[in-house]
Amino acid sequence: MPRPPKRDEEKRTHRLTVYLTEEEREMLGLLAERENRPMTQVLVLAMKEYLSNRLNPPEPLKKAMWERIMREERVWLKGFVCRNGHPFWIEAAEPMQPDICPVCRSERQLARTWEGIIQRGHEIYR
Repeated sequence: MPRPPKRDEEKRTHRLTVYLTEEEREMLGLLAERENRPMTQVLVLAMKEYLSNRLNPPEPLKKAMWERIMREERVWLKGFVCRNGHPFWIEAAEPMQPDICPVCRSERQLARTWEGIIQRGHEIYR
């Protein structure tokens, strides 16, 4: 009796080639054997767990990231001011300009004022 067909959302249509060193392949083979799973399934599960932890990290990892940020000596920021005169800053790595003032919630009338590196104790303009 043949296996029932997979639903469309379960089909894996995008292929990816992974090149492993001999040592990595051996470790993957040992783990797959110990888990009694195919190597591809072990890789998919590891990838899903990794992505899940990156997109929604556990609390200890979030805390560690915030502590690292708090210890940083230099940060590159963009400064803005809203129509009501509230200044605020965001990280320069943020891909888009903010839409709302975080203080008064006014929308869409934000002026960019400054961009540069802030170093603890003084400012360095770029």
